[in-house]
Amino acid sequence: MVTALLRQIQQVDLHGGNSVAEAAEVMQRILAGKGSEAQTNAVLANAGVAIATAKKISIVDGIAAANDALSSGSAMKSLKQFIQVNS
Repeated sequence: MVTALLRQIQQVDLHGGNSVAEAAEVMQRILAGKGSEAQTNAVLANAGVAIATAKKISIVDGIAAANDALSSGSAMKSLKQFIQVNS
């Protein structure tokens, strides 16, 4: 079922930069909906499992919730709030 949501990716497609600053830029691109398919799938898988664990829901439902947060812009909004609070 999860494979219907996320296609298999290759490790080489996940490159996230050569520095912390580059990795931060990649993450912001992903949250803005401009990451590669592989990068976005990795974020959705990780966030989906975290959401599923926290909410005690299925992984499929967790990935769907992560996808909703990403596509609605609420994930980016949360990152911006986090940065503002911690700067």
